[in-house]
Amino acid sequence: MTELFSCEIDLTDLQNDQMKEYPFEKDSKVLIIKQNNHIYAVSNKCTHYGAPLVNGVLNNGKIRCPWHGACFNTKTGDIEDFPGLDGLTCFNVEQINTDKYKISKLLKENIKFSIDIKNNKTLIIGSGPCGLECAETLRRENYDGNITLISKDDYLPYDRPKLSKSTDTSIDSIQLRKQEFFRENRIEVLLGKPIKVIDFAKKLIGFDDNTKLEYDNLMIATGSIPITSKAPGADLKNIFILRRYQDARNIFDQITLNKRVVIVGSSFIGMEVASALTGKVKSITVITKTDAPFATSFGPEIGNFIKNMHIQNGIYFETNVEIDEFGGGNNPEKTITHVSLSNGKILPCDICVLGLGVKPDNNLFRSPQDANNSLNLNLNQDGFIEVDEYMTTNIPNVFAGGDVVTFPLFLLDRSEKNRNVSIQHWQMATKHGQIAALNILKKRVVIKSVPYFWTVQFGKSFRYAGYSRGYDKIIIHQDDHKSKLVAFYMKDKIVRAVLTFMKDPVASLFAEIFLSGSKVVEHDVNLLKPLFAQDEIYVQGIKKFMGPEKISYL
Repeated sequence: MTELFSCEIDLTDLQNDQMKEYPFEKDSKVLIIKQNNHIYAVSNKCTHYGAPLVNGVLNNGKIRCPWHGACFNTKTGDIEDFPGLDGLTCFNVEQINTDKYKISKLLKENIKFSIDIKNNKTLIIGSGPCGLECAETLRRENYDGNITLISKDDYLPYDRPKLSKSTDTSIDSIQLRKQEFFRENRIEVLLGKPIKVIDFAKKLIGFDDNTKLEYDNLMIATGSIPITSKAPGADLKNIFILRRYQDARNIFDQITLNKRVVIVGSSFIGMEVASALTGKVKSITVITKTDAPFATSFGPEIGNFIKNMHIQNGIYFETNVEIDEFGGGNNPEKTITHVSLSNGKILPCDICVLGLGVKPDNNLFRSPQDANNSLNLNLNQDGFIEVDEYMTTNIPNVFAGGDVVTFPLFLLDRSEKNRNVSIQHWQMATKHGQIAALNILKKRVVIKSVPYFWTVQFGKSFRYAGYSRGYDKIIIHQDDHKSKLVAFYMKDKIVRAVLTFMKDPVASLFAEIFLSGSKVVEHDVNLLKPLFAQDEIYVQGIKKFMGPEKISYL
């Protein structure tokens, strides 16, 4: 490797098991880590959204991002858990004397692919985070076979979570990789290419245009599709779903200050769209079947907390109601003009956004294509593809991941009923793609990742780590001004998940705790509460639980 830049840094003030930023080239900084009395140096910002990693969590040879939970190896800079796609830049460290070190930035050599499986063909259906990471991991692991990424979308892979968070997103600004990347890594991308049939017995895919492709390995990452309304008038113009880039453009290109917006459903997408449109339209009303958004999954107290945030920003709610009819079919344009509710109210409406949740995109696999053919994918009663801990299906050399699957979550005990779960979030889908690729290469790596997701409401972030299904108690820590919050989801007096509001890096800390197998019990949570107002002391208290054995600190 060729040295590009180097400098000498005095590390007298760096303690063991600590990381700090130091000035480097021009206006940049380098993150220096001291672990087991060894010094490592990596770039200082997360490759996902640029979070300062110095504020993250250092544990067991990795750094976890404080914002969205991505994990990086401190020695190599490799990304080990997601979101994000790239690893950190890793610097060479050379000791000059006791506390002074030379830090050098190196130019990496080009990837050299193996020739062991050169004639092997891998097809990947779906260009979301799961499919893309599968393709990238194969190349990263020196797979030299043919890789073809197949997408119904018309665009190269892009950052879909951003679509509901901003009204002015351009496709160029959210693309995850440019065309040059795919060309350099020999990944063929087929856009706007709907699949007609998959023949698992013959190992081939047939497309709508009657072309065919054979495969040796197949990765299915078809994702999910939005649930639509069955109410009369649901086919009127200006009623939108939000799943793809073009959906976002269809909605946001019509936004003006005189428009009245109705959002049906209080899902993450619905509430993020409401937040993004605030101040840009005449009115926003959210229609929900529950008392408050997220009340079912996060509990009524958190649901009302989020609801009140929206009310304070001028958003109206109609709760515990359903849609009777979408009205407006009598006008020449066939556009929506009003929404009739089950409580008798009629709401004027110029734009309607449906946020009713999603279902697995399983149209290719839902019905057996040949009743006499044993090669049909196993689907559960909800239509999800069932995979094991290696992301393999019941069909040899066929893998699946992302929103379309249920998989065994390591946080659930093997004796627990329904250990297979569906987690439809960006981070987990990306991890599925990585694990599937490693097992295509027969490395026998199991999926072990803590669910981690986030949502942004009015520029403020909620973060969630863990798995709270079946929780029986919620304990909430909150400051007097209600500007920060941590909710602990308990089951059998053990913390199963946490949700935080403006309290980084607590969610990332608990992701590490859950990953290590440590247990935080109700008594521990109660002891933490008096420390809440003091951010650093609160964080240090939580860190005591990060080892494989819980350490008593009070």
